[in-house]
Amino acid sequence: SAAERRAPMAKFTAEDIIRIVEEENVRFIRLQFTDIFGQCKMVQMTRRQAEKAMKEGYAINRFALGGLQKAGIEGAAAPEYLTDQSESVELYLKPDASTYQVLPWDSGQENVARVICQVCNADGTPSWTDSRHILQETVKRAEKMGLDFDFDFQCEFYLFHTDDDGRPTTVTHEVGAAFLKRVAQRLFQPFGQQLHAVLAEGVRRDMVLSLEEAGFAVESTHHGLTAGQHSFVLPARRGIEAADYLQTFKAAVKRIAKRHGLHATFMPKPNMSGDGSGLHVGVSISSRRGAEAMAQAKQFA
Repeated sequence: SAAERRAPMAKFTAEDIIRIVEEENVRFIRLQFTDIFGQCKMVQMTRRQAEKAMKEGYAINRFALGGLQKAGIEGAAAPEYLTDQSESVELYLKPDASTYQVLPWDSGQENVARVICQVCNADGTPSWTDSRHILQETVKRAEKMGLDFDFDFQCEFYLFHTDDDGRPTTVTHEVGAAFLKRVAQRLFQPFGQQLHAVLAEGVRRDMVLSLEEAGFAVESTHHGLTAGQHSFVLPARRGIEAADYLQTFKAAVKRIAKRHGLHATFMPKPNMSGDGSGLHVGVSISSRRGAEAMAQAKQFA
């Protein structure tokens, strides 16, 4: 297909996207952005609606960015800089056409794609709530200093069952296996590890294959230390592309888990019976200006 032939993260313009969605039979497009707490959020719209949003941007409720609250509301007082005194402030999603990507885990007979957006003020300037823009500007500052930053991640999460109403629980299908694992470890350590790892192997395999279909490589994956916990190692990417990949990965994991009737959570401590989950970030600094920039890199460390 056209999606398979095209490399991910290719540089597109808004006009290119409008043409490509027709060619690839994309019926829905999701405008993706990140709030000030790092939560990935999306606005879904039809192809026709997205054409206008690609050219003009899309207005959103400023409270969708998190942390903002109206002045005078009941409850704990927010810091002044997080209190929006104006009722007329508007924020807009400005799609970054270069981030267009078909999402295999959301596509069926009709393809679904996403475009990552910049959060802008009404006058088109970047909003202070846009963490992605803050990272972009920081990377540019580093580049002027002769430094390039690459990030790799080891991301841990739990897979839990949902109840009859579809709400997440902290129950895992591996609860019974945790006891068997301890018994097996006493007898033969390698066997215990294999028994513990095999239970959710099918779900993890689906995640790896779906990500690879979209052009996102996974370096490795393995079971966590306790029942229901899993770990993925994502290869290094540069600057903003690494951050975009991490958000895409988390969204894909949640969606694919839901497809299997499970709930994926990246909470650091979802229950008291298991080990905590972490996000391990590796930072690699390379210098383009020799010893001068390397001294700055040592200061960073």
